[in-house]
Amino acid sequence: MNRRHHPVSHPTPLSTLALYGILPYMSNMQSNTDLHKFVQRINLLDNKSCTDIIEHINKARKREHKFYNVYKKETEFENSPKMVVDESKEFAEMSGVIVDMQYKFVSAYITEFIKMPWFTTWAGYTPPKFLTYSKGEEMEMHCDHIHSINTEPRGIPILTIICLLNDNFEGGEIHLIDKNYKLKTGEAIIFPSNFLYPHKINPVKEGVRHSMSTWVY
Repeated sequence: MNRRHHPVSHPTPLSTLALYGILPYMSNMQSNTDLHKFVQRINLLDNKSCTDIIEHINKARKREHKFYNVYKKETEFENSPKMVVDESKEFAEMSGVIVDMQYKFVSAYITEFIKMPWFTTWAGYTPPKFLTYSKGEEMEMHCDHIHSINTEPRGIPILTIICLLNDNFEGGEIHLIDKNYKLKTGEAIIFPSNFLYPHKINPVKEGVRHSMSTWVY
């Protein structure tokens, strides 16, 4: 099965949900449930692969990261990271290789880690979104449960994969629900994409942070 698909529009930040009084309700649920038991850390890439990807990222065209709200309008935040928007054949081929190698990890997560071997019908993955965080840049709190991914077949994210491409920086931890995750080079974290898993990237204090994200649907 071909599991390579097209870029995904990003979800609405949870700061928007606060206007409707939803966040307190979510907070109560999270405090009473061990949601972290569905979070897995894996060694996804070796150091050389990470170095090669960063070289591509440094040469690629980028723009400031933006969120998309429910009305499909872009929303900007201060101190946002830069997102790669390179559409070259070389970059597409590299992204495709990364997506293909993630299959065994997603399969193991579902069938072994959370023990749901009957669930084998996910449709595919989005191509990796590559992000570069300079000093002072961060990602706003949000969840990845958007209405629909612009792919064929269409789908809704069920799993989020975030991989760190370097670790020679300070700050920039993944803050997931109520816990910071500090990853190492090539290490990735897998967790459900629904609204129970709000997350953000803490501000980078020193250095430059490179990462990539993929959504399974």
